[in-house]
Amino acid sequence: TRSQYLLDLKHFLGTYQPEFTEESSKLITVPICYDDEFALDMNEILLSKGLSKAEVINAHCQIVYQVKMIGFTPGFIYLGDLSDELILPRLKTPRVFVPPGSIGIANKRTGIYSLGGPGGWPIIGRTPTNFFDPMKESPLSIQPGMRLRFESITKEEFSNMLSN
Repeated sequence: TRSQYLLDLKHFLGTYQPEFTEESSKLITVPICYDDEFALDMNEILLSKGLSKAEVINAHCQIVYQVKMIGFTPGFIYLGDLSDELILPRLKTPRVFVPPGSIGIANKRTGIYSLGGPGGWPIIGRTPTNFFDPMKESPLSIQPGMRLRFESITKEEFSNMLSN
C-alpha cells in the first residue's frame, strides 16, 4: 500500500549511509576572491551580521565543508555546514543570472554556481576554478562526500588563474 511504501522509504532514508571512498574524502582547496566585483552581496552581509569583511572571510574560510549534494542546476555544489555567524536567508528576489563560479551562502549552506544561471543565495565571492565540463565523460570534478575548504585570493590572483 501507499502508506507502507512511504514508511519503508522513510526508514530507508533515515538509515541510509552512503559509502565514501578514499577519493571522495580527500580535501580540495578552492580559491575564492571576495573582491567587491565578485562578492555581489558582501555589503548586505556585513550590515546584517555586524561583522567586518575580514571576519566574514575568516569565518567562511576556516571551515572544512563536506559536499552534501549536487543539484538545482547541473554542477551546483551544495556544501555544509556553514558557521552559525554567517547564516543568512535566501534573497527575497532571486537573480535572473549569477555568473559562473559564484559562491553563495544561504541558511546553513554555502554553494558554488558552477555554470551560473538563476540564483537566490547572497553571493559572497567567486572562484576561477571550473568544476563542471559537460564535454567530459565525468563532467563534474567534485562528488558528494568530498571535503572542501576555501582559500581567499586577490583579484590579481583570480585573473592569473583564469588566464592559465
